[in-house]
Amino acid sequence: QDKDDVVPVEVLNKIELKCCCSSIPIIDQYSTFTKYFEDEYGEDVFYTFPYDWRRDLNESTDLLLEFLQEVKQKHNGKAAQVVSHSMGCLIALAAYHANHELFHSALFCGAMFGGGFGASPMNVWKDPILRSSD
Repeated sequence: QDKDDVVPVEVLNKIELKCCCSSIPIIDQYSTFTKYFEDEYGEDVFYTFPYDWRRDLNESTDLLLEFLQEVKQKHNGKAAQVVSHSMGCLIALAAYHANHELFHSALFCGAMFGGGFGASPMNVWKDPILRSSD
């Protein structure tokens, strides 16, 4: 997949519709959540992982694995607690399966593990999506 000059620098907090002389907020998705955790725990403990949703998910998974490794090294070998939403859950789950030792725990919110709206469930055999590392 060819790359362009667009580089994600922060999570998508809000979307605004820009008109001639004003802007109308359409979505205020993550700003309250991220602000709370940044204020409560500080930037040296709470991290966000921005990714380009247009890119291949395997590429984003590899970047997340690198990011989690850096966080683990920065915190003396402590694994991260990962919170993900929507498509980010697919990336986090793939990263977990690739290297579960980078994860202390994972919380998947609005995960698309069963497909999109109206899709039949993916996990028809009732196997756990996350398997214990024991």
